[in-house]
Amino acid sequence: MKAKALASIEQYSMLSDGGPVLVCVSGGADSMALLHLLYSIREQYSITLSVCHVNHGIRGKEALRDQRLVEDTCRRIGIPCKTVAMDVPALARERGLSLEECGRQVRYEAFERLANQFNARIATAHTLSDSIETMLLNLARGTGLKGLCGIPPVRGRIIRPLIAVTREEVEQYCLNNNIKYETDSTNLQRDYARNRIRMDIIPVLKEINPSLEQTIARELCALSGDEEFINSETIKALNACEQNGRYKIDLLLTLNPAILNRAVLTILKRYHVLPQSGHVHRIAGIIKQNGGCVTLTTNTYAEVKDGFLSVNVHNTSEAIDYCVPFCEGESLLGTGLSVMVTVLPIKEYQNTICSKKIHPNLLKNGLDYDKIIRTAVFRPRKEGDKLTLTARRCTKTLKKLFNEQKIPPEQRGLLPVLADETGVLWVEGFGCSPRAEITEATKRVAVIDIIR
Repeated sequence: MKAKALASIEQYSMLSDGGPVLVCVSGGADSMALLHLLYSIREQYSITLSVCHVNHGIRGKEALRDQRLVEDTCRRIGIPCKTVAMDVPALARERGLSLEECGRQVRYEAFERLANQFNARIATAHTLSDSIETMLLNLARGTGLKGLCGIPPVRGRIIRPLIAVTREEVEQYCLNNNIKYETDSTNLQRDYARNRIRMDIIPVLKEINPSLEQTIARELCALSGDEEFINSETIKALNACEQNGRYKIDLLLTLNPAILNRAVLTILKRYHVLPQSGHVHRIAGIIKQNGGCVTLTTNTYAEVKDGFLSVNVHNTSEAIDYCVPFCEGESLLGTGLSVMVTVLPIKEYQNTICSKKIHPNLLKNGLDYDKIIRTAVFRPRKEGDKLTLTARRCTKTLKKLFNEQKIPPEQRGLLPVLADETGVLWVEGFGCSPRAEITEATKRVAVIDIIR
């Protein structure tokens, strides 16, 4: 198991820069094995470990048993442990979700909050077995290519070192290393679709192909390569079509239908809209007829007007507010957006810029990382905010800049601002202040990417 995990860590550069790692530990075999593995290689990779355990408030004494195991283990090996207690049944009713989906949401919300405090990567214990179950579950429910790729080894700041390891290999690792773990009794209940796949479907498939895991692992790798290529082509197409948050219809109409549908899905994702049945087809329809409107949610709609496709939010009197510390990796913003900050050595950044594949937006989203102080935050614009434009060395209010660029009022609150006590450092779509610009003395570049 260890050899496979180390191969994944190296292949996907999961721990290449060292630093803090938040390990998500439930007390089960997978996560206890992950904690043991990362602890054993902490000096080799110069990583500092901390642990997050989430008590979902579902299994009573059994959950407390798991919590004690995790806390006692961390205490014994000298690793900080934070337990987050949540009433998932109540939250599931409030959010209108299943216990399984709500539990997943709650876990990742807790992981993100703690990881932001330490500027840490998030290590989860998903295995190859989990990835196969996810693929089969998505296939049964209906999915696109992305859903058939299983669980990605890396997503933003989240890393999954055990993604090439089967559940049987994890349990053998625990046995060989005397690792104590607890078994969640709900894993044996057929009320959950994932359990039925694991207990009923996969054993039958293994009768047909005893090497099922390795066969599907190769398929997942091939499908992921296809997905990466199609997604890359889609992003390039959208970058060519995009202008101030809107998309040129004449260019969209030149796209292959498969890329156009993927482009529409990507646009909806950027605006945190979960596509419902028929949304993509109807939006493709108004693109082809060069006019029309499609309602997406109670306050969101897609519109084709004046040669552009846009996704708009109905204006409300309530201002959206958030304040997220600037840090490397992916962070969630209060508007339903997320921000990805990637730190590159100056030479790597320059090589990327020189590449023909780079989009000009990267030039606006690069800042001198070492000029950004620790108190800098991402937030919405505030009354009186000003930005000094690097190219022209003139200072204008954001209101005036937005007016000049004809950005619709309902979209202005959706453009993140990076600022510190002195003022604005960067605004999406407008670039950075001279205080953070890249110069000949720059050693590291922070590249900001807003994900909708």
